[in-house]
Amino acid sequence: MGEIDKPLLSEEDVRAAEKREGDYAKHPVILALDRHQIEIACFIEGYFAIQDGQPGETRTKEGYLRGSSGFLIEAITEASPYTLQPLELVAIWSRVLELFPDGPGDMGYHPRYALAGIISTVYAVSGSVNTKWLDFPMTYLRDLSLPAEVLQDRDGASCVFHRLAEIRLNFLEVDYYKWGSRIDFGSLMDRALNDDSTAKSEIMSRLEGFKRRDTPVLCQLIENFGNGMTYASTLVERLLRIE
Repeated sequence: MGEIDKPLLSEEDVRAAEKREGDYAKHPVILALDRHQIEIACFIEGYFAIQDGQPGETRTKEGYLRGSSGFLIEAITEASPYTLQPLELVAIWSRVLELFPDGPGDMGYHPRYALAGIISTVYAVSGSVNTKWLDFPMTYLRDLSLPAEVLQDRDGASCVFHRLAEIRLNFLEVDYYKWGSRIDFGSLMDRALNDDSTAKSEIMSRLEGFKRRDTPVLCQLIENFGNGMTYASTLVERLLRIE
């Protein structure tokens, strides 16, 4: 594997970020979550108390998230502006998994999806010239939509789209670290299926390294952000495609 194919992150750096050593503990998003940890605990308790579809239960978990997550938007917005470099994302999510744990009968993914969407959209609209974009975190949380006032603002949409793309590239760096290479795994599989022995050997080596480097934080970071922010990017991209 050439130097150009090697991941940018080292195992030592990733482990330090997971432990939130040094300045990682001072990241604005982590500090904001820490200031609101009592509210977060009550919020999570309320979420897990809802029994979707059970007799007499009039609430839904989805409705609860949409109606009760506003304090998180306020907290993260107050922490802005902030950066979301790959190791910072690792540090943030190590704290998020402590504050937004799995619960009985529910994996707890959806509160983390909501938070990933909030952190991503607040970051994306930070510094927007059109202040109407500042409503995007709330409209995205409430009904997965853009603010009506920005639907003609293609320049603003371009800025927001590129900031969301920046986040995606940063957590892809984490994925490259997990796999030990920037080489596309799919291309290796294609070569292996064509009986390329070098590709087969590379796949086995990559899988062994993946098992060693993967952790619950890294796994949840990529999965949670993938689900929490992907549709936000799609909404903005659709606006840019309108002729």
